[in-house]
Amino acid sequence: METFNLCAYMCGYEGETFYTPLYGEMIFDCYSSETDTPIHMEMGDDALWFQEDGSYRGFDAPCMLFPTKEYYELYPTDPKTAWEEWKKTQIIKETTVDDSPWWIPRRYDEYWFVGTDGQRHGTINYDSMEDRCRFKYGNCFKTEEDCMNMIPHVKQLYADYHSNKLQ
Repeated sequence: METFNLCAYMCGYEGETFYTPLYGEMIFDCYSSETDTPIHMEMGDDALWFQEDGSYRGFDAPCMLFPTKEYYELYPTDPKTAWEEWKKTQIIKETTVDDSPWWIPRRYDEYWFVGTDGQRHGTINYDSMEDRCRFKYGNCFKTEEDCMNMIPHVKQLYADYHSNKLQ
């Protein structure tokens, strides 16, 4: 079976509910690149860690993490297709700021974003997980000036996100 990086599909969906045939519905808590089981899922007080390919905690087993129960039932032996089909149904969440200069660059285009430090940063779109998260949340600007103008709005989005996560 072809392996794939599930983290790329789940990036930006922290707090969302996903399905595992092992335990049912679980909440995606976070991704940590500092371990070989980087996907952290929660179910009440219990937590499970999955590898990048969706297998459970280092066992030599197939993917045990799916977008929903319905996608598991449709593609029980083909998780990559399940995730690809699910991803097609997801709508990019645009920023709520009117007339935002937000855009998605093509691969290898330069773009600007507001970092968690509240400062502007320039980078190249390598289609990484970090790039995709920035695109999803509207933190991606064509010019440095556009980025500078949006810093207060993006800072507020960060503050809102963190205040919701602490509740």
